[in-house]
Amino acid sequence: SWRCLQMDHLWVLHIRARECEYRFYRIHHWGCQARAPCYARPYALPRSIRALAAVLAAVAAGLACYSFYQCGYQMPRDRAAFRRDPEAVLRAAGAVAPPGSPLREQFRNRVESREPIATFALTNSLAGYLLPAFVLSAAGAAALRRAGPAASAGPDASAGPAANLGSATRLAVGWLVVAGVLAGCLLLTKSRSGYIAALFAFVALGWHWLRAGERIGWKVPVAAVGGIAALAGLAAAAGFLDIQVLSEARLSLGYRWEYWTSTVALIRDFPLTGCGAGNYQSFYTAYKLPQASEVVADPHNFLFELAALAGLPALVLWLASWVLWLRATRRAVTTLAAATVGAATAANTPSAPPAASGGENLAATPLESTPLESTPLESTQPIWLGAALGLPLAAVAGMLAGYPLSGELVLTGVLPAIVLLVWLRPWVREGVLPPFALSIATLAVLVNCLAAGGIGFPAVAAGWWLVGALALNAAEAAAARLVPSMADQDKPAPPAGPALPVASGKESPRWLWGIISASALLLVVVFHATCYGPVFNSQSRIAAAAVAGERGDGRTMIADLQAAADADPWSATASIQLATLWHRQWLEGGSTSARESLERAVLEALRRDRRAHSLRRELGDLFFAAYSKTGERSALADAVALYRDALLLYPAHAPHHAQLAWALRAAGEREASLAAAREALRLDGQNPHREQKLAAQRLTVVSGPTSAGPEPGNAREYVELIVREYSESN
Repeated sequence: SWRCLQMDHLWVLHIRARECEYRFYRIHHWGCQARAPCYARPYALPRSIRALAAVLAAVAAGLACYSFYQCGYQMPRDRAAFRRDPEAVLRAAGAVAPPGSPLREQFRNRVESREPIATFALTNSLAGYLLPAFVLSAAGAAALRRAGPAASAGPDASAGPAANLGSATRLAVGWLVVAGVLAGCLLLTKSRSGYIAALFAFVALGWHWLRAGERIGWKVPVAAVGGIAALAGLAAAAGFLDIQVLSEARLSLGYRWEYWTSTVALIRDFPLTGCGAGNYQSFYTAYKLPQASEVVADPHNFLFELAALAGLPALVLWLASWVLWLRATRRAVTTLAAATVGAATAANTPSAPPAASGGENLAATPLESTPLESTPLESTQPIWLGAALGLPLAAVAGMLAGYPLSGELVLTGVLPAIVLLVWLRPWVREGVLPPFALSIATLAVLVNCLAAGGIGFPAVAAGWWLVGALALNAAEAAAARLVPSMADQDKPAPPAGPALPVASGKESPRWLWGIISASALLLVVVFHATCYGPVFNSQSRIAAAAVAGERGDGRTMIADLQAAADADPWSATASIQLATLWHRQWLEGGSTSARESLERAVLEALRRDRRAHSLRRELGDLFFAAYSKTGERSALADAVALYRDALLLYPAHAPHHAQLAWALRAAGEREASLAAAREALRLDGQNPHREQKLAAQRLTVVSGPTSAGPEPGNAREYVELIVREYSESN
């Protein structure tokens, strides 16, 4: 497993030598470091693997329950409030969206949406997170059904077969409840890629069991299809599922083709280094097609994303690491299947001796479904402790980050997760989790990420990394524990018949745990110095500056913003607010020192955020407004330069061309203004999205038009006025 970890980190820890936005990269870096413990060998113990799988499934089911609450109560409540008083809702959300603006249209679409998002930003992200837990829950229920009483005998073995069968039935019902909850939420997300990935997983599970000689029968597939159909019917009857899920599939694929086309152009320019982790959105605008629907944060395909972020060599190494993973898991599963056949053959032999004392009768159930014997050294207490600490840690982190944990989430999400986890605890002690189910769950997430984003975001990909690590550890541990002699080709294979020996646990040396503890402490210190400390201190001073601004204390506000900028040298937020503040003081008093401070703040903001087209447009608007107030031609020249820089970073954005055309008109550059106006109209004609049209945009203007007729209002009217005015004069 460490081979995969090391090769994978070659791209995850990659930083571009130039133009690296470390403020984005550090988030990805520490998010990926957090998953490293998943690859450690202690998690190769069977109970630990089952405990982690149970926690993953319970958390996912809790988020699904919270999603049901969102769809049934929270979202209808928010829609009613927005329809009743949209301005109040916008103020509460801190959104500045004037009537008729694209931001207001986007906000309205988000409020009117019926797809759940739980704690994520997008519904597709929620679907990707639920997918591995859904596959594991279905496989867990099926394995219990196939294994029968032996799968859950545990401490109640003395109660007899009837009691054991009842225990297995209760656990199977628990897994079926989890699977049903996750399936219902997955349907509500309307994630087509999630549907396809789930179908792939179930086909792979069925194919594996058929290949192993299992008789599935007709009842299981009919029950599965019937359950999904019933859930889909309920969702459709309630208005949460419609035919557009299928009818708009072609349109959705067309959007992704546009993303991929632009990403290929980006990769062509940076084939060896990529654009750096977290920088895709900043670089994407330079390659975005005029007809593309949005400025996406990732290309919605993990192969394109890896190549774009870290370059083609890193993609090759990443694929090589997962080829090793696939070979290791497949070899272990094949070994288990061979042992199963040998045990079954021995069971059918009349002279076969009984199972050895303390062992298990491998002929009772398929070997891949037989629970591994736990060792005295194996304990799941650290996992339960980590799960218990998750809620208070999330509450503290949420308060510090400005996203407090809501009581609604606790009641409708956390409590159901706790109930399900308690229900599954007997399964963790003496349950069944086939190693191949973990492998299929991992591959299902990859199938989903072929047309969905999120693989580069730790919050979305956490379940995938966890399941992938557990799959490798579980497969290798199962083969080593159940068929230890098969690892040594010089020794003869074990005789068929008796139960295969189970290796006892081996305690790791203390010096190894000392190194691990010291490394973890060092990582915490570095994390605080490079990520948590700067972000928290900067946000705290920005909040203090906002309080000072409300009471009219400009001097304190400037001091707090400067302290915020110094606290986080990688963020441009405080510098932008400083520039806005100095701009206002310059316009009000005409102070030379305020103008110089404005220029310093602008240069600092541009240095910290070198690829932000919107920042250059915003700063250009400041100088354009200053020209309108002061009449200084240098301010107009600065505005034009910033608008042109914005276009270099986003050449297909018609509103940027329109704003540049109007600024050039004010500067008296007729030919350049006319060319920019015509380009704006050309790009506007290629954009089919109404909310992105020039007619839905507003420009920053310094004066009314000089030609006759009414003063134009939207960006298209201004651009058409320029074309008409200069065309007539020529």
